[in-house]
Amino acid sequence: MLVRRTRVTVFLIVLTLVVATALSARAEGRVCASEPDLAAAKKAVAAVAREFGSRLKLVSLLAPEDVLRRDIEEHFVDLVTPELLNKWLDDPTAAPGRLTSSPWPECIAVDEVKLDGTTRAWIRGHIVWVTSVELAEGGAYAHQAVCMELVRDEHGAWRIHKVCIAAWDD
Repeated sequence: MLVRRTRVTVFLIVLTLVVATALSARAEGRVCASEPDLAAAKKAVAAVAREFGSRLKLVSLLAPEDVLRRDIEEHFVDLVTPELLNKWLDDPTAAPGRLTSSPWPECIAVDEVKLDGTTRAWIRGHIVWVTSVELAEGGAYAHQAVCMELVRDEHGAWRIHKVCIAAWDD
């Protein structure tokens, strides 16, 4: 009887430790996400990148600095981290946007999304530049490789933390 009671006690202690460790890991975000969670996260990350790409044309890099700062804040504030927004507001020439009246950045095509758990993600894609011809007939004037790092904010929303834009593709 004593042996059985000891085994039950040991089992309950081990079970308690396992449950406590799992709850602690979940609270710290160290749990493995399920496949549906990962698929949903990838979809959400790609949506942020595409929305960012659709707004690039709204930020004219040739505008007066006060207008440029206003446009950066207005169009990117809900998509980027406060750190990245402040970096671009401090140096507006470092922000991405529209360089000329034509061609302009129409969108970002997402080629790949990678996740590191449920709090950090990377996007690889390309900015699609168009003129009025491509807008009417389809296609692209040029492609420009882009990569982004996204993080989850304290509210669970994905925010762009870093943006790297390559030289023009031929």
